[in-house]
Amino acid sequence: MSGAEAALLGVGILCNAMQILTFAKDSIHVYRNICDGRAPGLN
Repeated sequence: MSGAEAALLGVGILCNAMQILTFAKDSIHVYRNICDGRAPGLN
């Protein structure tokens, strides 16, 4: 594996991790809104 391939692999893994964290944060936000009796999309 060349240096460029390793760099692209690292960037890809980092992007996937950020996407998972963002999804988890949004899911928790929706869950809390539902538990508080509000619509899921409200801020």
